[in-house]
Amino acid sequence: MRSMIFALLVVVLVSGNSLAGLNEGGVLIVSANESLTYGSGNEYCDESGLVACEAADTRVDGSDIRVFHVLAAFPGSSSPEVAAMYFGITYDPNVTLIDYGACSFEMQSAEWPGSGTGTGLGFYPDYQTDHVFEVYWFAGYVNAGGSGHFSASPHPDGAIGGIFIAPDVPGTIDEIADYGRLGFGADGYLPCPDPTPVEDESWGAIKARFRH
Repeated sequence: MRSMIFALLVVVLVSGNSLAGLNEGGVLIVSANESLTYGSGNEYCDESGLVACEAADTRVDGSDIRVFHVLAAFPGSSSPEVAAMYFGITYDPNVTLIDYGACSFEMQSAEWPGSGTGTGLGFYPDYQTDHVFEVYWFAGYVNAGGSGHFSASPHPDGAIGGIFIAPDVPGTIDEIADYGRLGFGADGYLPCPDPTPVEDESWGAIKARFRH
């Protein structure tokens, strides 16, 4: 069953299914959790500590080993439903990865997680419907006195790129709209989508609510 999502994705790509669906406008961000201390053999899914895109930590300083996550984030007005996805990573030579883990089952490309490689994730049968959810975790550091960046990116297979795929059949795909990066001794980049819209409320309605 786990291979079903990836088989479905191949059908989608070959058939040229049109873009724009439930996952339109979704992005990937990279965020560090500086309260985590890395330990070999540990798993760090569900430990990003992030529930809102705007709270992401996109810069770390020093040469300590850092645990950081790639997360998907969607516009607040949307209703995301992700059954599978493909993305890649790139990072500077000064950045060294020492550990990593997927927050779902995956189909890695060769030499993953080297810079410029990619992976595919499937979420069957528990499709992802949160507006922010973890995709992957990594642990790494930058050489002492140096700086560099780790970035989410499109999958290096040009026929795939960076996409989210919905669970409908044959599967609507949406391109990942933007990619964040984590800075080691440098500023990162945080491409948050639009937050959940707040509906305007009249002064009369507010007073009426507080009279009860």
